[in-house]
Amino acid sequence: MNCKLAVAPKFTKWEPSTIFSDTPLDKFALVILNRELQLPISVYSRLWANAVYKVAADGGANRLYDLNKNTCNNISDNASPPFLHLNCIVGDLDSLRPDSRAYWVQQKVPIIHYPEQDSTDFAKAVYHIRNHFIGQHENKEEENQKSIDIVVLGDLSGRIDHAMSILHNLYTLQEKVDEENEYLAGRLYLVSSEAITFMLQAGTHKVEMENLERNQLFNHNNNQNSHINNIKDNNDLVKINKHVGIIPLKESSIISTLGLQWDVANWETQFGGQISTSNYIINNVVSIQTSKDILITLELDILSHQDETQHIIH
Repeated sequence: MNCKLAVAPKFTKWEPSTIFSDTPLDKFALVILNRELQLPISVYSRLWANAVYKVAADGGANRLYDLNKNTCNNISDNASPPFLHLNCIVGDLDSLRPDSRAYWVQQKVPIIHYPEQDSTDFAKAVYHIRNHFIGQHENKEEENQKSIDIVVLGDLSGRIDHAMSILHNLYTLQEKVDEENEYLAGRLYLVSSEAITFMLQAGTHKVEMENLERNQLFNHNNNQNSHINNIKDNNDLVKINKHVGIIPLKESSIISTLGLQWDVANWETQFGGQISTSNYIINNVVSIQTSKDILITLELDILSHQDETQHIIH
């Protein structure tokens, strides 16, 4: 009698909140889009310190320049700007202001002109990182360094067409996975003022929120706003909050979930049909199986420096 052991399906593991920690799990590059910067400066400072390569996409350089200028004015005239050592500015440069350009030229930051109009500055920044940074650093630190994760700062407030363009780029720029469920060109995250968003490609995914003793889960049997666990790490800046959305951007998908208040099994989701928004996370690990590529967006909870003034750069 031949007995065959059941083989567990391969899955992709995600720990998105670690990009905000003192010790991120994976190296990442940082892209700053020409969008409002609405989070506390402590969050941007942490991401800046964690990133191994930093690119401003055209007018994103203006946002950084204004943030440096305003921060120094708010602290003291002798304070050092918090966002130095920008690696480059890329794009068609139609939004780069003269004062911002002069500032970054003085800082000896390369300004790279990509004039073609068939791609956005978001896309140009991602292509630049994948084609130049990885090529320059390949085989220097790790023999098999073929990819790098990319964190994009891009708020979704304001014009709907701009927001849709950002989500479109997030979808199209996330390259496919290999046989081991590894993302070939690295993972792409979008950080906005209230959420972290990324693509789950067809397959099985497990999204970890935090370690159990540090997680903020929500008791769906009692008050939906009550925390199960207290925060134990005062160095934490950002956690995943309770709300989650799972959205099919391109085509309908059949999804199954485990770990949400309203779990589904073999459920079709599509625009014009049903989509899962404003669901609640009730486990520290959420499992999602999807037949097609989908977008997941997780609400952020800013834990540290609650009294810190938000730095909105228009």
